[in-house]
Amino acid sequence: MKSVWTLAKLELSRYSTYLPGTSQSNYIRIGLIFLLLLAASMAWSRSNVNVGSLYAMGFIVFVETMLIIMVWEALNGGRAGRSQQWWLLLPYSRRMLVLGKALSLVWLGLYLILFMLLLCTLHYALFVLWGSVPYADASILWQTAGTTGGIALAILPILSSLGLLMSVFQMWWARIGTVIVFIYISMPLLIFSLLAGSSAIDFQFTMPKVQTVWLLVAAGYIFACAAVWLSSTIGMKQLAKLRFHGYPVVSSPELQAPQIMVPLQVTNRRSGAFWALAAMEKRRYDWISRHAPRRTRWVVYALLALIAFFGYQNSGSLTDLIFFQSSLNMFSYMGIVVYMLNKNADFSKGFAHWWLAFPHSRYVLLGSRIFAYLTSMLTYWLLAMLSAGIGFALRQWLNPMSGTDLLIAGKYIAENVVLMIPLAVFYVLAVQIMPAVNKHPLLIILFAPLLASYGYCIQLPNLWIMPDRLSGLALRDGPAPDFLKHLTLLYSIGIPAALIGFGLGGKYLNRYAMMKNSIWIRSLRGKEH
Repeated sequence: MKSVWTLAKLELSRYSTYLPGTSQSNYIRIGLIFLLLLAASMAWSRSNVNVGSLYAMGFIVFVETMLIIMVWEALNGGRAGRSQQWWLLLPYSRRMLVLGKALSLVWLGLYLILFMLLLCTLHYALFVLWGSVPYADASILWQTAGTTGGIALAILPILSSLGLLMSVFQMWWARIGTVIVFIYISMPLLIFSLLAGSSAIDFQFTMPKVQTVWLLVAAGYIFACAAVWLSSTIGMKQLAKLRFHGYPVVSSPELQAPQIMVPLQVTNRRSGAFWALAAMEKRRYDWISRHAPRRTRWVVYALLALIAFFGYQNSGSLTDLIFFQSSLNMFSYMGIVVYMLNKNADFSKGFAHWWLAFPHSRYVLLGSRIFAYLTSMLTYWLLAMLSAGIGFALRQWLNPMSGTDLLIAGKYIAENVVLMIPLAVFYVLAVQIMPAVNKHPLLIILFAPLLASYGYCIQLPNLWIMPDRLSGLALRDGPAPDFLKHLTLLYSIGIPAALIGFGLGGKYLNRYAMMKNSIWIRSLRGKEH
């Protein structure tokens, strides 16, 4: 146990400057960060706060912060490889190394929980002293703070296990999943955290039942044990293969003597190729950095400013806000899908010849291309949402809506995001079946309904989220109660379609080089003549 504790402190040393109680603590930085967050929280709430909404916002921000730290560590460590070298060479068993990393994440989570509770409590205390909010009974305050801290402690093992899996499993497909899952989880949480702090939405905290607490603790313990086992038995082996090469262990002492070399760090060819290809592909979608053409940057900035303006204009009523956010998500989905189909058409212009000449697996080529496209497009989607959020925040600052309307709108927005983001990902992966259709024209039986479903998918927010189709429900009653059932249906259809499209697309990727001579291109040429 002492070794695990030592490894945990070693892992946590990179954050020692920002953690109190260590020899390297910088209390000036800690105090400045605390004051900055306190000022931002107080400015955002503008005295429209109650005990429940304040601690709800703090809890969600805690979860978001843990996710950001874990994703950053996983992606940053996997990209460079240097942060993994010293860790794998430490003279401890795999299980000890994994337990040390897991304990460091738990330790960091405990710091963040205490930081969150202190920040929320001080925020509320200052507002009470200034007379901005009514005084709440001490028992209610302590019950709310205790319930928030208890829930955070209950899910901390699950969050730490996710961080452990992200750090150890560094295969390209796992890292793609990390980014997608992070975006998928963070967007709804971010929306609700902003809603919780923007108006007087009353979140009622009650002490959970003892059975619920034990169920959460048991689920977290089981998941943590499974994560440690997977990381130490499977993930560490794969991580060693990705980062090092060495010499086999031999039984002869004579042969062991000269082989005292330390394993050298090398970049795995496939892993390095994937990220190099992805970086090359992402340059095609670089529209806002300093390397992008000036005209393109100004066009993008103008569009974002226009979205912010429309976000301001359409935030005056519940109906306008829901309609605008639904339209924004719908047009983002349409743009991502149509632009991807247009990019696939580039192969008929001879683009595929040099691309397929790279000496790498077809799945690496296709996976890097899709990863670069999806991460770029989802980033722009997020920027559009944030631009609309700026306009929304400005309108609420000047002329706020009621807390009830904001909560209802937040539910609609969250369900739209949860629906349209995976729908876009599934569709982009599914249409990769195109080269397989070129090889086997009978697959048009699958490809034609897929293309036809594009128009139907645009209507899904209206069909699945809006409550008008159900008798007795209106817009102010919130989203349709059967949304989860429809979302499960989407996953049951979308995941197999995405896997089939990606699998067949990678298998017949070389057919892109012959697209000029396909029956589809020849028929189009015949019509031109």
